[in-house]
Amino acid sequence: MSSDNSSPMSRFALARRLAPALALTSAGMALINVLDRPADLSASGSAGVADVGGSADSGAGQMVTGATVPAPTTTTFTATTVVTSTVPPVNGAPSATTPAPAPAACGAKKSTGSTTDIVDRNRVFGTLVVTAKFASNGELCGVAVNFDVWDRKSVQIEQYALPKLNARAKKAKSANIQAVSGATAVSRAYAASLQAAIDAKPL
Repeated sequence: MSSDNSSPMSRFALARRLAPALALTSAGMALINVLDRPADLSASGSAGVADVGGSADSGAGQMVTGATVPAPTTTTFTATTVVTSTVPPVNGAPSATTPAPAPAACGAKKSTGSTTDIVDRNRVFGTLVVTAKFASNGELCGVAVNFDVWDRKSVQIEQYALPKLNARAKKAKSANIQAVSGATAVSRAYAASLQAAIDAKPL
């Protein structure tokens, strides 16, 4: 009896032999398909990282795993305000510092008054002469006095009264000063000699 591969029994036996191979092939293809799908989630080839920059609905309701979110960084800036004041030069000229005017030197000009008698109750006790000192602007700034008296009491009066008269004349910058109490004769002679010095002030 000759063998015929086209008989029903032969075809059934061949199918039984091929069925396990076909099942394994189908299972392998399904497994390969499943394993290949996560690789398509990222264009860069990193599996498990969602595309956050897509549309608003693309990532809704899905949990993103495998992504590392950096911690927020806080930077503190401290500003220092420096206020400067600069006066720009006029017409592009370099700025110049104007020095403060120097105080006028006292004694730049001097003038000596007349020698005047110190007279009280028609009695002459001595003489005095006043030298006035002026600043360069002509203002009275200081006074010096020479006196000559003929008794000890007059010396004491002059030594007491003349420093006070000098201070009053310097403050008033004129001969219009108040007399020193107890030294009326000296004060009167002092004012007269000082006025003569002021009148003779050099130009």
